[in-house]
Amino acid sequence: MKLRNILILAVPVFLLGCSKNQNTTYNPIPTETVNFQVDMNSPLYNGLNAAGGYAYVGGQGYKGVILICDNNNNIDAYDRACPYNYTDECAILTVRPENFDIECGSYLTTTKNNKPVTTFAPCCGSAWNYAGVINNGPTQYAPKRYTVTQNGSILTVTN
Repeated sequence: MKLRNILILAVPVFLLGCSKNQNTTYNPIPTETVNFQVDMNSPLYNGLNAAGGYAYVGGQGYKGVILICDNNNNIDAYDRACPYNYTDECAILTVRPENFDIECGSYLTTTKNNKPVTTFAPCCGSAWNYAGVINNGPTQYAPKRYTVTQNGSILTVTN
C-alpha cells in the first residue's frame, strides 16, 4: 500500500520534471561533409587562443561553421544554420560577444549621418550560450555540433 502511494506521488513529479528540454540527440539540419583544419597561430584564428574568441569558416557544413573558445579554453564547433528553421535566409547563427551568446540573425551595417552604424538584426529570436545550451527563443534544438580535435595549434574539425 505504501509503495503504491509513493508511486502515485512520484510519477507526477517525474513527469513535471520532463518539461520543455533541449533536444540534443536529434537535429533537423541536413548533414553536410565537414572536414577541415585551422592553425590557431594564424592571424585569422588566433582569437581562438582565449576564452570567448571565435572565428567563422565558410564552405563547410550547411551554412558555414562557428569555432568558439569556451570559458574552459575548449574549442567547440557549430554549424551556422539555425536549427529552428534552417531554410530561412536569415537563419544564420552569429556570435554576440556583448551578450556572451550565439544568436539567430546577423549584423547589418548602414550609414547614418555619413557614418557606418552596425546593428544586430535578429531572425527567429533563438539564442544559445557558448556551450550550445538554449538561452531563449522558440528552438528546441542545440546548434549542430561538430567534432574538434587539437594537435598543438592545429584544430581538425569533422563530422
